[in-house]
Amino acid sequence: MNSLSIAVVIPSFNHERSIERCLQSVLDQRETNWTCIVVDDCSSDRTVEIATRIAKVDDRVSVVVNERNLGLVGNHNRCLEVAHGDLVKFVHADDWLLPDCLDKLAGCFVDPAVTFALGGRRVEGGEDWEFGRLNDPLDWSRGSIDGAALLNEYVSRGGYGNWFGEPSAVMFRSQTVETVGGFSGLLTQALDTELWLRLIGAGAAARVADELSVRVHSLGTATERNRKGRTYWLDGVWVLLALSWNEVLPVPVRLRAKVYAARALRRALIEDWRGLRVEDRRAQLRDLMLPGRKTRFRRSLVLTRNGVHAGR
Repeated sequence: MNSLSIAVVIPSFNHERSIERCLQSVLDQRETNWTCIVVDDCSSDRTVEIATRIAKVDDRVSVVVNERNLGLVGNHNRCLEVAHGDLVKFVHADDWLLPDCLDKLAGCFVDPAVTFALGGRRVEGGEDWEFGRLNDPLDWSRGSIDGAALLNEYVSRGGYGNWFGEPSAVMFRSQTVETVGGFSGLLTQALDTELWLRLIGAGAAARVADELSVRVHSLGTATERNRKGRTYWLDGVWVLLALSWNEVLPVPVRLRAKVYAARALRRALIEDWRGLRVEDRRAQLRDLMLPGRKTRFRRSLVLTRNGVHAGR
């Protein structure tokens, strides 16, 4: 059994068709040092009923229902707020874990420098899914990669792309989240990548090559809704701006990130805004262009744990 405790968190909203399979995959883990919290965002179906029934059988499982609907970003941050363990493991309610997932990912944190770990994953139902393609160019042969070096490489390659996978594919230290803050509500699709980069920058990253989780892509997912609505059109700009503000990077790298952010904004204004509602486009541009965007970004990361603000 791993010596570090693992908090498995499952954000859910109307997942009655998949929540039992998701929870069963947690119960089937070979690693046993875990607790699991389903954080439900006011589902109108039987999600809470099914999860509560399972929680009554195994006291490692509990269910939290939000007082009001927080939306995707708010519910993910709520998961971080209620996660009490040395390590945090997300599982989306329509995904599931393979039996060695917790054991193998937790093993990466034997190295105290590692703050973030990712594992191989399989995508079902979205072979042509643009956000599901990993374009990881890194050499993991030495086991882990220094965070500042990885961020430097990310910027040098243009600061674009999914190198790490979705929340169901990764694990990270709870203490590091308290330092760097949670998911930013200023992004709609790349909010996980942006957080992963901050977590990695605080230490080092490790990878398990084995397939450890299954990601389900279907027409009902938030990712698919984002793709159709193109609400993610400024996400790349925010990711690069966040890197330009990250003090673990040398000044020349941060300046390069800022230049790439300006290029990404130009490309977004020329190509990526089509299909957006005018009011949505104006609101997102206002957040980005008005003075004080760095302060707004950092405020968007703040988590509250037991009444104490965490993150910056």
